[in-house]
Amino acid sequence: MLLSLDAEKSALGPEWARKFNVRGFPTSILLNPDGTEIDRVSGYAPMPRFLEVFQGYARGEGTLDALQEELAASPDDLELSFHVVNKLEARGADGWQELARDILRRDPGNESGFASSADALLVQAAYRADSDPAHLEGLCERWPGSEESLNAHNRLVTVYRRAENPEKAREHLKAIYAGFGDNAQALNSFAWICGEMDWNLKEALRAAHEAVRLVPGDANVLDTLAELQWKNGQKEKALATIGQALELDPANDYLKEQQKKFRE
Repeated sequence: MLLSLDAEKSALGPEWARKFNVRGFPTSILLNPDGTEIDRVSGYAPMPRFLEVFQGYARGEGTLDALQEELAASPDDLELSFHVVNKLEARGADGWQELARDILRRDPGNESGFASSADALLVQAAYRADSDPAHLEGLCERWPGSEESLNAHNRLVTVYRRAENPEKAREHLKAIYAGFGDNAQALNSFAWICGEMDWNLKEALRAAHEAVRLVPGDANVLDTLAELQWKNGQKEKALATIGQALELDPANDYLKEQQKKFRE
């Protein structure tokens, strides 16, 4: 039986989202006949991969129960420990925090790469509880250059912009640009937000150019470059760039609106 619920609009959606601790959409959950959870997939996944994972869950492969059994047999396996932590945290189940702290104690140098990920889950939980940005600030300081640090910097930019603290937002934008200059996603985010803030536009334009160099066939990255060209007074270049983006995604209404904006 397939049941699809809109967690924001349908009558049962919010209730079921709370019941299963769903915090992001879409989330697909495989249930036993008695309504207990077998496992879940959060976010979008290509259909072949989605089916592969769910068919594995149906066979008892890769589920939380299966991973906990494996961990009982191999308690020193940090990767297994983190996968169990991740699944427990997603369900809002007890016990994941202590297991996450144990990963941190056993791998203080993050040699496995899982200590920073475990720390990020602990920080996210702490931030959800009291909305204190100091939790996210600490994560940036502990794991500079990591994906978790990049995510925390991006989150802090949003937090400080909402708090109408542009100085702190700019501080974290600078950290993104300085620390993640080889990451197209980071450069694209930096450039777009600078454009939204009308700040550091020449540096943002350079970052947008570098992002396009790193991923030349991405319509979203080209859109960011076009936006920064337009904001820097380069109208003809902006029109040429948005034209390239539309060649990649000709049915995109947003890109068409951007082209119209640049022309006007």
